Amino acid sequence: MSYINAITKRNEVWVWERNDPASYPRPRRYTAEHYCYVRDDDGLYTSIYGDNLTKKTFANRADMSEYIKANKNNLFESDIPSELRALSKHYYNVPAPKLNVTFLDIEVDYDKTVGFSSIKIHMLPSMHSHYTIHTPIEW
Repeated sequence: MSYINAITKRNEVWVWERNDPASYPRPRRYTAEHYCYVRDDDGLYTSIYGDNLTKKTFANRADMSEYIKANKNNLFESDIPSELRALSKHYYNVPAPKLNVTFLDIEVDYDKTVGFSSIKIHMLPSMHSHYTIHTPIEW
């Protein structure tokens, strides 16, 4: 199982997955997690700086944004988007699939009097456009 993309819609994170190369990508929905850590002497978590922290959870992104504005200097991990939280929770250490990779190389000519070649002026004898697609057989 691998993911292609992730977005947040309302209070859900939609992750498009591809389970095998022939399958059509399907979205999987996860509940968006909105939380951050706040400095607290009695906290159960520890920051990389050695500060004790407490996890503060929120019902939605708007509530979390208000809290962030009021407590800017006291927060940890308040800038991590819910898509990244869902991906790190559900796809961490999942084996990567065989990737389909293509390199597209576009070369265009330049003339001082006309500029770069384009669709309108591609018929000029001095103007050339070259397109190359490289698709490696195996990675």
